[in-house]
Amino acid sequence: MIMRGYLQRLSTPSGMFSALELLGVPLARFRNYVLDVTSKLIAASLAAAVTLKRPVIYLSSSATRKEDVARRVLAETPVDEGLICVLKAVEPCKTYDLKGGRRGGRVWLESKFGKCLHLYHYFLDRQFGFMSARIETWFPFTIQIWINGREWLHRRFIEAGVRGYVKEENCFTRLRDVEQAQELFDRMLDTSWQPALDEIAQRVNPIHREIFALAPQSYYWSLFQSEWAVDVLFKDAAYLQSLFSGLARHAITQMSCADVLRYLGRKADGRFRGEILGDFKSRAEGLRIKHWIEGNSIKAYVRGHGHVLRGEFTMNIPTASRSTDPSTVRKAGTTPGSRCARASPTCIGVHRSPIRPSAGISTGLRPSSKRRRSRSCWTISAVRCAGMADATARSPRSARRMHACSKP
Repeated sequence: MIMRGYLQRLSTPSGMFSALELLGVPLARFRNYVLDVTSKLIAASLAAAVTLKRPVIYLSSSATRKEDVARRVLAETPVDEGLICVLKAVEPCKTYDLKGGRRGGRVWLESKFGKCLHLYHYFLDRQFGFMSARIETWFPFTIQIWINGREWLHRRFIEAGVRGYVKEENCFTRLRDVEQAQELFDRMLDTSWQPALDEIAQRVNPIHREIFALAPQSYYWSLFQSEWAVDVLFKDAAYLQSLFSGLARHAITQMSCADVLRYLGRKADGRFRGEILGDFKSRAEGLRIKHWIEGNSIKAYVRGHGHVLRGEFTMNIPTASRSTDPSTVRKAGTTPGSRCARASPTCIGVHRSPIRPSAGISTGLRPSSKRRRSRSCWTISAVRCAGMADATARSPRSARRMHACSKP
């Protein structure tokens, strides 16, 4: 999941102007001031890498897969804990510039889109495992933190001395005790997110308090993008391939637009006017089947050398999905699974709602990104909705896409 941190006062031109007034910076000095702060921030952010002699790598293309670079650095220069490397890349951002001032006229701040240097810090963190944090080096210094649920669980295995498991990349292909794994993973619900994320933010910008000494600012954290997944482990890879092929064939011949809408928490009542898409691809480990609406998707595929069936919901646009607000449920006197439980948009501030694990282990997904259902329903949905067909019969390599009608 990707957590994004904002300095709320600096998110609008008027708020930025008021912050500059508190900092004692007139608009006439704005450009020199922000350039000076940016240079100090970059130096402070890279200081830990210089001290620890960890690699600092400039990426000429922002399209470079940064996780692959960081994992390669970790393999070449291993660390048990702490900073792995820092990657530098020039990427788009939203910032501020001065407008007006012609012939001695009035000047004002205006938000604009531009490009600035972003610093990606990759850590082997004691709490979250392999993770990254990105900071924009221009005002308003937005931060993104990437955390993976399975990496978090792997760290709990190490702490608890758990044996008898096999982890391959982002997947556990064998678990001796599934119930113990789920019990450990449930502890993620008790994470105190605000202090944990603030501590990471302090690492990537050690001079935050110095910059805003006269106008204190703190980050507001929200869930920007997330994946909610359930893994079902199979001992027999051949059986899983046979099972998934049948499910996919059933999905292609029996599923409709109405089913896709229902899977993604929408009503199939004729009022939907968007585009419903389906896609299936043939991969080395088997089929990958996907449906999506308005940027949010649900898919299923086989991985872990054919031993793991994964159903996955990806939420890229929170406003297009809905979830049950626990406080609303209590007021209504209903349980989260009941029909009359009301829903609220999911842009979750971490100080308000606990964040659910981004991956379940065998026993099912526990969603907060849409109306909550029973575990069994989620497991069935993740398997049923994900399939679209035995792609090898119609398109040997991939790229068959269905553009469905706007009305189910």
